[in-house]
Formats: sequence, C-alpha cells, structure tokens
Amino acid sequence: MWLKQLKAVPANLAKIADIDKNLEIKKELSETQKRLEKAEKRLAKDAAIKAGRMFFCNNVFWIQDENGDIEGSPYCPHCFELDGKAVHLIVWQNGSGDNIAKCLECKSDEILFRMPE
Repeated sequence: MWLKQLKAVPANLAKIADIDKNLEIKKELSETQKRLEKAEKRLAKDAAIKAGRMFFCNNVFWIQDENGDIEGSPYCPHCFELDGKAVHLIVWQNGSGDNIAKCLECKSDEILFRMPE
C-alpha cells in the first residue's frame, strides 16, 4: 500500500506545482486588472479635463458629466493647479454643517467648500 502511495508522490508534486502556478497567474491577473481600472479612471478624468468639463467652484474643482450634472466628490485644487492631477478629496461635514475636505495626496486639509448651485 505505501509503495503505491510513494510512486504517486511525483505526480502529486507536479499537481501541486501546477496549482501554485495557476494561483500566481490569477494573482498577477487580478493586479493587472486593478491597474487597468485605475488607468481607465485616470483617462476618463483626463478626457473630462480636456473636454472642459472640469471647473473650479467654491474652493475646489468639479467634473461635469455630458449632461452637465456634477460627478462624485470634488477634486483637490492644490494637486490640480500644481501638478495637473485630478485627485478626489475626502469630504465630511463639521458640526455647523460646513463641508470640509482633505487631500490624502498633498496632505492639504481643512479645505472649506460649498456644493455648486
């Protein structure tokens, strides 16, 4: 019985190696997909900027979709003006109901803004 199991060891090791290789390929594909999704979002932002749909209003930058509606959260004015980067701001409201934002890229914080009308 053990001799039969011993003979099967090389084949089982090969199967394990194939499984490890497949897992590594899946991991690489997942990382590549994440990079592509980031690049796609960046290209969409760049296209919006070039199409003139990005505008400055109430201390921050915004992007309008093709219908003129505001897309998502505001963008950092410092990153956009200094580096041309469209970086979303982290937004919250203080106790007075003021909108406050912080940029994790350039570390700008306490940016007060209002929603465009």
